[in-house]
Amino acid sequence: MIETQRSRVNQKLYQARLFIEAGQEFREELTRVAWQQACHEAALNALESAQLAFLREIAAAYRLNPQLVNSQEDLQREAAKREQQLPELVRLQAAQQDLTNPLSRLTATLDFMRRAPLAGSAVPEAVAVQEEVAVAALEASGNILLVNVQESSSPEMQQLADARGMHLALKSLVEELREGLRED
Repeated sequence: MIETQRSRVNQKLYQARLFIEAGQEFREELTRVAWQQACHEAALNALESAQLAFLREIAAAYRLNPQLVNSQEDLQREAAKREQQLPELVRLQAAQQDLTNPLSRLTATLDFMRRAPLAGSAVPEAVAVQEEVAVAALEASGNILLVNVQESSSPEMQQLADARGMHLALKSLVEELREGLRED
């Protein structure tokens, strides 16, 4: 059962990477923006699915029913029924709450993306939200903000770069936490 869940996590992480790479390929100018937005959205959805699949992988590793897990709360509830501690879940939640970790932006970005669009282009507004979150994270951590001005970088390319950061953070965390799951 755990191998099925691991395969699903790996599949979704791979799909997210492919969508990010595809979005960075330049298409004809007329369809480029729509293509990049579609790839960005697909990548974020794949990352969300990878995160859910990883929750189910944790459940399977602890001999809980993965089919009952559709959120972190479900996993916590199932573990509490057996009085089990899930350090991997605690670590995942800590990463999501750490404003310096790109995973902290995944849920907010997905929520923003799924809201009904306002009049005009939502892309600059989405990038502004992501930049505000990143600046707040740096200020909270006490780090100095280094400005990287890339005037040639479009808002869509910035979104794809942010998605790449989320992908790398999730992939790295999954690999790290899987080491602990193997030891059990």
